[in-house]
Amino acid sequence: MHSDGVHRFHVSHNAYLELLAECGWPSVVLFLSLLFVTLYRLERLRRSPVAPWIEVYARMMQISIVAYMTGSLFLNMAYFDLIYHLVALSVSLELVAGTAVARRRTEPAATPDPWWRRSRPAPVVFPFPGRAAAPAVSSRSVRRL
Repeated sequence: MHSDGVHRFHVSHNAYLELLAECGWPSVVLFLSLLFVTLYRLERLRRSPVAPWIEVYARMMQISIVAYMTGSLFLNMAYFDLIYHLVALSVSLELVAGTAVARRRTEPAATPDPWWRRSRPAPVVFPFPGRAAAPAVSSRSVRRL
């Protein structure tokens, strides 16, 4: 963006052209590689079966980055800091997913049986004071007529 003195500003048409005009090809290559590497890493994270919530967050961040890239085609948002926050959040999500994988490997997978598969607890017999304890009677031991 520059002005020739009177209120005329010349602005590039999109963020990619703005980076190209102000910083040259190396900055455009670095900026696009940052975006595409982040999308690739999020796709790898989304396809790994770590936890369902990680897949949801990775997809959400992918959609946000693609929306930013689409908006950057029509606006000059090269120095808008949202994209850098999204990249930092994706790195954080990858670190949390790595921690979840390490925790899953160290902890045994204990999945409790549903309530209908669990064995029935032994019946509890409360003896009356002064009497001997009566034998436990369960519904299985009673003969049906």
